[in-house]
Amino acid sequence: MADSYYPDYSEHSDQQLDELLCEYVDGTMDPAVRAAFEEYLEVNPQLASHARCLCQTRTMLCSYGWRHPEESLQEQIRKKVVGELKRQDRVESMLVHRLDNAAMLTSSISLILIVGMMIGFSAVNESRTDNGSEPAAYLLEDTMSLRTDAYSQQSRARSLEQLPSSAQLSPLGLSPVLPVIDMQPIGWHAVGSQHIESSFDMVVAP
Repeated sequence: MADSYYPDYSEHSDQQLDELLCEYVDGTMDPAVRAAFEEYLEVNPQLASHARCLCQTRTMLCSYGWRHPEESLQEQIRKKVVGELKRQDRVESMLVHRLDNAAMLTSSISLILIVGMMIGFSAVNESRTDNGSEPAAYLLEDTMSLRTDAYSQQSRARSLEQLPSSAQLSPLGLSPVLPVIDMQPIGWHAVGSQHIESSFDMVVAP
């Protein structure tokens, strides 16, 4: 850039001249004032050179304006904040979903364990009751068999006692004497004894 970019125009350094230069470089100066200001620049070549440098600088800066983002800083901050909040919401939703799945899985496992324990306890109790009833049945069967054996032994002993001790000799060999069956009518002994007593009283009486 030329050395005249920083000119020494101390005699034209008033504030009104600075405002006129800004309007001239930006292109916002009124056309009538612009024509008068250009005539003034022709009279002052040093100030005119400074004004040309300012115009070139403005043109150069405008040509590189595409490198800057079109959005303002506030818009960028707002978008970044919104994106961060959405990301946090997604993370929280994922965590909540995973926690829900873990809770459901834990509840299912607990329910399965409880049901298994109940089934196991019921099976153990049934086996205990079965084992307790089988010995009782065995004891009952043993008791009944013992009673039956004792009764059969007693009946055999009674039948042996009723048999006579001697046996008659037959042509075919020894034959046991069967017990004599009383063929008299029931109550005959009582009737006969009463008749004998009455006849005895008649004989003895005078």
